[in-house]
Amino acid sequence: MEEAARTGRDLQRFSVQCIPDGTVCVTRHVAALVVLRPGDAADDAEVLLVSSRKHPGQRTLPKGGWEGDEPLLAAALREAYEEAGLNLTNAAVLKATQHRTADAPAAMEIDHPAEAGKLPAYAKEEELPASLEAELDKAGVPVTSLRTKDGSKWRAVPGCAFATRFHVVWLSLENASETIDVLLAEFPESAERCRSWMSLRAVDAVDAEAVGVKPVFLEILRR
Repeated sequence: MEEAARTGRDLQRFSVQCIPDGTVCVTRHVAALVVLRPGDAADDAEVLLVSSRKHPGQRTLPKGGWEGDEPLLAAALREAYEEAGLNLTNAAVLKATQHRTADAPAAMEIDHPAEAGKLPAYAKEEELPASLEAELDKAGVPVTSLRTKDGSKWRAVPGCAFATRFHVVWLSLENASETIDVLLAEFPESAERCRSWMSLRAVDAVDAEAVGVKPVFLEILRR
């Protein structure tokens, strides 16, 4: 698994939908990984979180753009390596199987709409990701339907909505003592992120702001 981190968004997955009221909906698809290890109590587990690069005081799940040339599990594991140092060369001590109970599926999806009128980072760049331009072309949607330039800044065009769809995979470590064997000390983003563990039992009781976890990720963990 130890390899250079992927950069850029040109291979990332996007979808474009035109709804009857004229709204253009652009969705970026993101792979996320919930890594669990046994907690202190027999009926508890802990989830691996990483600090946000943009907002170091906030914690998130390891996640990132799902690229078109990789299956979901591979994308989620790649992001967990880049952001948290999850080392799959020690696969013998990792239960790298998609793991949930019968009534909670191994993979789940959750949509997170952007704030109205706010452009996501990829839409503020001078050139849109090639994969998004291809989806716009297939849908017959001109780029000018998404954004317009106001001086040196891009602005969202009214009638365009942006969202992120998180595709979440759940994996479970064999036991807490093996955590050290599957998490590298050095990894692509080790200088930019800190790792921490949070009890799943506490998820329902905590306030997102109080524990510094982005609300969308608490919503994922509560499902």
